[in-house]
Amino acid sequence: SPAALVSGLDELPGKNHYFRGKNPRDWHTNIPTYARVRYHAIYPGIDLVYYGHERELEYDFVVTPGSDPSAIALEIRAGNPTPLRMAENGDLIVHVPGGDVDLHKPRVYQIDPAPPSSVASSAPVTRHTSSVEGRYVLTASHIVRFALGPYDRSKPLVIDPVLSYSTYLGGNAQDVAYGIAVDAAGEAYVVGTTSSEDFPVANALQPAINRILPYTSDVFITKLSADGSSLVFSTFLGGSNSDSGSGIALDSSGNAYVAGQTGSADFPVTPGTFQSQGGRVFITKLSSDGSTLIYSTLLVGTGVDQAYGIGVDASGNAYLTGTTTSLDFPTTPGAFQNRLTASNWNCGWLTTCAYGFVTGFVTALNSQGSALLYSTYLGGTGYDSPQAIAVDAAGNAYVTGTAGSIDFPTTPGALQTGAGSLTESFAAKLSPSGQVVYSTYLADISSSAIAIDSSGSAYVAGQGTPGSIPTMNAVQFGPPPLNSSDGAV
Repeated sequence: SPAALVSGLDELPGKNHYFRGKNPRDWHTNIPTYARVRYHAIYPGIDLVYYGHERELEYDFVVTPGSDPSAIALEIRAGNPTPLRMAENGDLIVHVPGGDVDLHKPRVYQIDPAPPSSVASSAPVTRHTSSVEGRYVLTASHIVRFALGPYDRSKPLVIDPVLSYSTYLGGNAQDVAYGIAVDAAGEAYVVGTTSSEDFPVANALQPAINRILPYTSDVFITKLSADGSSLVFSTFLGGSNSDSGSGIALDSSGNAYVAGQTGSADFPVTPGTFQSQGGRVFITKLSSDGSTLIYSTLLVGTGVDQAYGIGVDASGNAYLTGTTTSLDFPTTPGAFQNRLTASNWNCGWLTTCAYGFVTGFVTALNSQGSALLYSTYLGGTGYDSPQAIAVDAAGNAYVTGTAGSIDFPTTPGALQTGAGSLTESFAAKLSPSGQVVYSTYLADISSSAIAIDSSGSAYVAGQGTPGSIPTMNAVQFGPPPLNSSDGAV
């Protein structure tokens, strides 16, 4: 029956929220999710119920007493001719591009009806389950029915096939997760980008891409329960062109601060924020339940700007780092470095100089997203790329990344004040006012992550070439033989 009534069963605690485009009228929030979905009377006297169980999609045909289960037929479309085969264990194998779909031999059973309420006691009632023999039957090249053994036609009958499928997280295009953060309750927040129309959201496959051209992407932000068994919320965020989330941080209330890049003129922004249009970098603060954009703002420059890392302090101020080619990237009065010093002096005449004029930036935004606390360039005359940022309890920001400048700004007495090679790592600490407290090179390695302990010591991780990584009190003093690259902490 194409007119079968569809209803949700067993509502879940999580909600879905969609922020698509700049117009708030197109945003949809607090959409409920359910553990099961029922199609009523899909056949006469037969309901169809879908649900998930242990990473498998299950669908039960519930046959009411006296109804005819032979009416059930599955048409499988997987090419022409449809390649179906029956496995020795009774499973039905469907070959599709990219692999096989396995329809497990159906489990068929009956459950004794519950006792009438008038005679039911307060003690739990055990309902007896009786198994019924069942198997698939191919009645045509692509039509499958069920063959059943004897059963009691006065009781409800459940036919329970199981569909096994790939457990990759993604859809039919490119999906990448770039950042993760965990709150005090152990719930994980993940941010990234997807260009899949069928990216799985809230335990369902549904198209939610806001785009006008094929293969453009949206940001996704997903919050998972502490045991990983359910989605607390999962939302897309983006405009009609490509958008990507690159970093995420949390405050003590579980609000999520997301940074990334947008190519959309209609990226969703909120009133009263620092920049409402024209920027490539975005910073969005999302409520802990995913239902509200507390603020969403852009960071404007006329060049190419990239955000890589984001942190948040105890007051809810956001700290962002990344790269820029913009001569007019927003800086604040008294900033440590208020102009772009990078040049393409090191590009030879045969070089396209694609990386010329690239330098780092560090920006702090107030808790309302309405004003800059400080914003500064951070780099020398070469190609410098901050990758990660962390913030301590006092509001000091710690930044690390790659320094391609031989004149990257360092401080007297630092661990390494001069460059030893053309590309090295760096670590820098900025005060709450945006001034550099210390800055140092870190040998011939490329660092991409940083964390801070309660005493203000910085922990940096990255990658280096054999022999280039300085070691002290090390678990491993050198790379194993034949390795061309190893991690460094």
